[in-house]
Amino acid sequence: MSEKFNKLAREMRVGTVISLEILRGISEDDFHDLIVNYVSCRESQPVSEKSLIKFPDAIKYIYSTYMADIDILCGGLEQYFTNTGFIYVDDAILGYKYLGLLNVSELLERAKTAKHTRDWAQASIIEKEFFELNLDFNLIRYKYFEENIDGFIPEPDSYYDW
Repeated sequence: MSEKFNKLAREMRVGTVISLEILRGISEDDFHDLIVNYVSCRESQPVSEKSLIKFPDAIKYIYSTYMADIDILCGGLEQYFTNTGFIYVDDAILGYKYLGLLNVSELLERAKTAKHTRDWAQASIIEKEFFELNLDFNLIRYKYFEENIDGFIPEPDSYYDW
């Protein structure tokens, strides 16, 4: 992480709001850390499926898809099912659609069903399909960010008081 990002991360912990100026200065390398830090500092506690409701859709979808694919790619569906990120599965399903990844959205929908029906054989098949996609999720999210930067700015009345 860059020194600029480290300074920004410290400021965010004390209430800095995301602005266009901040976003325009974020590199691809720091983008995901920025979003994760921003949400983590403001996420409702205890974490629930409604924790992300106060964030702009763009932030919700980037955060939830990041939490999904980082868990799945690092530890498989079992890790995703048992980690906090699964709470945001519905946001992730929508997020992948927003990113234009309809096939990933459909896979995650099937994974959610497999979890609820406890169909572990199906979950294993879905996990294999997920790995076979071999997508650069981080690059796809960053390109979406560059093309939709205004969607990452909270409305003035939704600045988070905490």
